[in-house]
Amino acid sequence: MSIKNCFNKVGKSSSNSIWYESLLDRGLIPDFILRRGIRFLLDDRLREIKTSDLQKNQQRKMSYVKQLKERPIAEHTDKANEQHYEFKLEQITNRIRIGNETLDEAEE
Repeated sequence: MSIKNCFNKVGKSSSNSIWYESLLDRGLIPDFILRRGIRFLLDDRLREIKTSDLQKNQQRKMSYVKQLKERPIAEHTDKANEQHYEFKLEQITNRIRIGNETLDEAEE
């Protein structure tokens, strides 16, 4: 499968994430592939934007602005909160030392 086909066929899994996100998160996709994919996506976007018709460009821009205005300011706040509170207090307090004592000992 070519890079172009790979990025064109963005399949969704049942968890609504892009199929290659887990590979990206784990650092399993080499940089040279990422760079080629990014270049492809940027070139594709530039081809889409470059039209000689200024009116068409303006309509596309205003459509995008309208979409942005309809979207919430913050998306996926539940996931952000989950990630923010991912560390358990025990994991942190076991490593924190005040002087020569643990946090629990310092609180007593």
